[in-house]
Amino acid sequence: DQFGMLRRWRAAHWTTKLTIAFGGAVSAYVVTAAITQVYIRSNLLPEMQESSANLDRFEAKILADLKLLDEKPVFADLTRENNAERFLSGFVAWTGQSTGALDTPEHQQLVEFIRTHESATKIDEEWTKLLADPALSSLDLSWVDQLTAYDHIDFATNTAHAWVLSNFEKLNGVDRATASASLPIPEMNELRLATLVRVAQLSKERRPLDALSLHRHVASLLASTDTLIGSMSAVSMLKTEKNLAKRLNVESNASVPTPVDDARIDAFRRVSWAWLGIQQLRAGSQLGAYDSYLNRNTSACTAAYETLNFASQLQDYFEPSVPLEFDLSDRLAKAQEFQLRLLELCEHENLKVFLAPIPESANPLIVHRHFINVARIPFLRRIVGLKMAADSAPNYFRLYDESNREPASK
Repeated sequence: DQFGMLRRWRAAHWTTKLTIAFGGAVSAYVVTAAITQVYIRSNLLPEMQESSANLDRFEAKILADLKLLDEKPVFADLTRENNAERFLSGFVAWTGQSTGALDTPEHQQLVEFIRTHESATKIDEEWTKLLADPALSSLDLSWVDQLTAYDHIDFATNTAHAWVLSNFEKLNGVDRATASASLPIPEMNELRLATLVRVAQLSKERRPLDALSLHRHVASLLASTDTLIGSMSAVSMLKTEKNLAKRLNVESNASVPTPVDDARIDAFRRVSWAWLGIQQLRAGSQLGAYDSYLNRNTSACTAAYETLNFASQLQDYFEPSVPLEFDLSDRLAKAQEFQLRLLELCEHENLKVFLAPIPESANPLIVHRHFINVARIPFLRRIVGLKMAADSAPNYFRLYDESNREPASK
């Protein structure tokens, strides 16, 4: 009948509409996937390939540095039994944290003295001015001597660190990166210069051997933080130490550490940066020739701490997947595998929470009340994630580029 024909016509009409709409949606989905793939391959991957090419280009030089440091370490492979973190909290300011107990006239006097004589690290006429400053003898820096009772500095036992780490598994990758970036660390420049001032005091007390030994020990403590700023502060102290030994006339005394030669200082500085790039570009099973140099003597542990955000923050952008989305899960898995290995090697097991799976509840579509969470948008999250990875990674191998290399240590 006519009504039956009308009903069948309407059903066929809506079926056709739904089919067209579904086909359009599928087409739009496929086109979006294709555009994303093309954009990533033509614009973002080349940046990563350029970094990989730099690593390949300088591989021989990097391996030569690693071999040198492996055979003749800058610092002895110290034990990690006595952590100086809590002790230091009572004497050195921490970035991003109220000075609290350090709001004293004594600490302010030290800070002002350090600012006045910051150039004394060159051990030239500025060093002479430091020694002649009447305020030198009034500073109580006996606490620096007590650092010899400690063999490393680990931030994780700091109250602020411990609280954040205990809540880490509840956070998404971006919030983890934000939280970790705001964690306080000691003012290493303050510690480095306070040590130099103490060395000046000891030299005036005619205790040059104690002065040099203390200076080297604090340098090793800074390196033991497994941070890039700690390693660079240690490098600065090693350069100062060479001039100190000459000024104190103890260069050849067997009772003090032999000043580290320029070749090893520069190698230590270069590989401290290079390991960060190696971690990102040769993670997991691709480590190859670098595998045998994965130890604390070669400054490999710098990458254990510094690259945690890379493996943690990008989980949100690289792990979730829908059909045809650019697949980065294998790359992320290898980076996390390598990161876990480093954390165990460098005795930072408490930092494994950085790599804990991110709960679904930590990644709502709307964040901070009215912002869309890009990590929940397929295809776009890959572009954003790769862009973040590229923008946050400097040229870790620039010190191996002859055109950019700074003058050798003096």
